[in-house]
Amino acid sequence: AAYQIKNITASCTAGKISISGGYLLTPGADNADIKATLSIPATTTQGWTVAIQCESTGNNCGNSSMTAYAICVRP
Repeated sequence: AAYQIKNITASCTAGKISISGGYLLTPGADNADIKATLSIPATTTQGWTVAIQCESTGNNCGNSSMTAYAICVRP
């Protein structure tokens, strides 16, 4: 099966930086093979980036969904 990688970033509001973060994966009804492969600060430190790998079923990872979260503070 072909696999694809999807990235999503949760951003902090202006003037804040991320100190932590995470994600929520919700498998779809088709039970697509989906897993997180990365959960790190965004390159600007103003958010949190998550990557998932999923079995390709078209261009949308089945009907699974992913939400990224960032915990942000003022420096």
